[in-house]
Amino acid sequence: MHFFQFNSHIPLPAILALGGSPPLHRQLELEELSYEPRSLLQRTKEFFVEKELRDVLQTSVQRQFVRGFLALQNETYLAETDLRVFMQLLDAFFFSGRFTGGKDPRVKLEFRGDIFEQWDAFKEGKRMTWTAGFARWLFKDVGASRVRIKVNIEVDASEPRLREGRLARRALIQVLETLVHEMAHAHFILFACQCLSCQGQIGASGHGAVWQELKQAMSAEIRSWDWSLRNFYMNDQDTLDYV
Repeated sequence: MHFFQFNSHIPLPAILALGGSPPLHRQLELEELSYEPRSLLQRTKEFFVEKELRDVLQTSVQRQFVRGFLALQNETYLAETDLRVFMQLLDAFFFSGRFTGGKDPRVKLEFRGDIFEQWDAFKEGKRMTWTAGFARWLFKDVGASRVRIKVNIEVDASEPRLREGRLARRALIQVLETLVHEMAHAHFILFACQCLSCQGQIGASGHGAVWQELKQAMSAEIRSWDWSLRNFYMNDQDTLDYV
């Protein structure tokens, strides 16, 4: 991870409410690499935790997510385009569209389905490679000491173990849990200050307490959307960084 050796905190912006009461749309405009992680966490949670403050878009997104999940939860194949739609819905609800909106989105999703393509090699005794998901990032100098960050989220479609002598497709809820995990990482990668003190809060591998709290708040919210999602991320075995 790249660290800046200076503290770059700026005050967190207020959440904008547009279009009447209740608002038709709320926005949280954030600058990259700018905020103390704990403060960023609290302002982000303010955007989605209070039900009475949600806008029309967030309510619509919640319904679309549930409809999509119910339609696809029993399918044996999840298309990359479907997962992109789920990410866009989660982004709109939790992050005001800061990841996927605009002509030049900050976050790109890649969908790994190639484990099945390795099956013949595996039967021949060759090694297979897989990972449930990860987020990697690129710092790009855009002049005048400004930095543009691009985050790439990569998610596997397949379960990294054998069932009854064959590779098994991961359940949709597991893929979405991985997506939420990586989106929580992406939020701090994009918007948290990069000074050593702030990165200490986030943790050496990004799995610090602020990340865990955001991921758990997102998961608890999703569990409340529908009975079919009641077990979303309940089996949380993530290893945390302790500072």
